[in-house]
Amino acid sequence: MRTAVAIAIAALLVAAAIASSLCAAEIPQGERRSGYSFMAPDSQAIQNDDTANPGMLWVLDGEVLWNNKAGAAGKACADCHNDASTSMKGVAARYPVLDKTLGRPVDLQQRINLCRADHQQATPLPYESHDLLALTAYVAEQSRGMPIEAGTEPELEPFVAKGRELFMQRQGPCAAASAASALKPMTTAHRNWSSWSFI
Repeated sequence: MRTAVAIAIAALLVAAAIASSLCAAEIPQGERRSGYSFMAPDSQAIQNDDTANPGMLWVLDGEVLWNNKAGAAGKACADCHNDASTSMKGVAARYPVLDKTLGRPVDLQQRINLCRADHQQATPLPYESHDLLALTAYVAEQSRGMPIEAGTEPELEPFVAKGRELFMQRQGPCAAASAASALKPMTTAHRNWSSWSFI
């Protein structure tokens, strides 16, 4: 009896490993879509109505910060970038990008902090702090409705490949890959994780 149970468990583990590897396949560009399309109508309604969307509180705070002077240079973001609705349109949709000076990719929050340090001569904001999230939300709002086109620079390919490798790597007590948990259940609807748009 114990042998039969062991064989059944082994078969289930092999089946799970095969299903997990099938799950982790790259989604063709034409089949990718926003996570918004998977939301219940109630959640879509909240995101569609700026007065009901709690994320808009950070956008409003970010707009204030955009116009506040900071650092030893006494500059506001608006002093260099002017009206964000024009200068920042589509910017967030292109991140992460390769920072040639650093020789590595930077995300939008890192770019904001680099601008603060280099141009405003201000202390970088703590990662995930209210002010950094607010500025990021405000800049991202300018790309609302635009598809994300990040990672298209050829110089980013080694970083993208390493990220894909780490995402697929099995680790931990269950020897599971991030891809295995992120991509289950194995349906096209649930595999559209890698492409979304600002809504």
